[in-house]
Amino acid sequence: MAITTAGLIKSSDSFLLKKIRAQDFDDTPFNTQNMSFHLCVSAEFDIDVNNVTYHLKKNDMLILFPKDTIRIYNSKDAVAFGFFITKGFSDIAFRGASIQAKHILRSNRVYKNELVNLKRLLKMAFLYKKCAMIMPVKKRRTMLIGNLVNTAIIAIANDIRKNNHEKLENFRREETKVKGSSIIEKFMYLVDIHYREEHKVQFYAKKLKITPNYLTNLCSDYTGESPKSIIESKILSSLKNDLLHSDYSLQELAQLYRFPDVSYMGRFFKRNAGCTPNTFRTSVN
Repeated sequence: MAITTAGLIKSSDSFLLKKIRAQDFDDTPFNTQNMSFHLCVSAEFDIDVNNVTYHLKKNDMLILFPKDTIRIYNSKDAVAFGFFITKGFSDIAFRGASIQAKHILRSNRVYKNELVNLKRLLKMAFLYKKCAMIMPVKKRRTMLIGNLVNTAIIAIANDIRKNNHEKLENFRREETKVKGSSIIEKFMYLVDIHYREEHKVQFYAKKLKITPNYLTNLCSDYTGESPKSIIESKILSSLKNDLLHSDYSLQELAQLYRFPDVSYMGRFFKRNAGCTPNTFRTSVN
């Protein structure tokens, strides 16, 4: 069975705007003869296009090409507006469209929330009547309306290309987040193991096979802190615990935490804790 515009559109017309009840074609395979754009305006339905299944909801747009094999099902109460372009007129409509634009339209049949784009095409139907009144010469009238539809089709392809690019970028961002989260987990694990003897960000970046700047950016994004701050917080927390719960002398602690000397450790502790190690140990005890 082939769906055509026969009986609905005159041979002299270039296109047709038609309200379609999806259930009229429910579960009946047929082939298309015209290029057409369809906007789902109520309910929802499923459609197979060349053995690929799509689910259409309100405001979704479907694009069909000549010789497509389609089957509609689960279409109770679903209504769509179809914008059919005759075979000869489609050549004018696609004039100037790049191969990439044509490929985009052929490989992406259903577009979500494309009400604005389809309105561009549906508007052509009303412009056609006006053109018929002011331009009696059919050739000129067809050329004018063809240019208008051509502009709308290229705009749709460009919008789809932009949306696909944004989806790809979003996917890459999500992929980067997952990767970044894994790196942060490894960084925290390395800090837990090496914080006493390794205080520099470069050491951890090298272990993770990334640059210090990249590690800094990841830590900022995921923790709100710099890697240096994370390392020093770990050192300070452990050092406080040792000052309170061990008999290590300050000299021994400086050696344990790989500080150059006791004075250096004292300056580190005061900068981060607000007092000297001795003051902290005696005041708490």
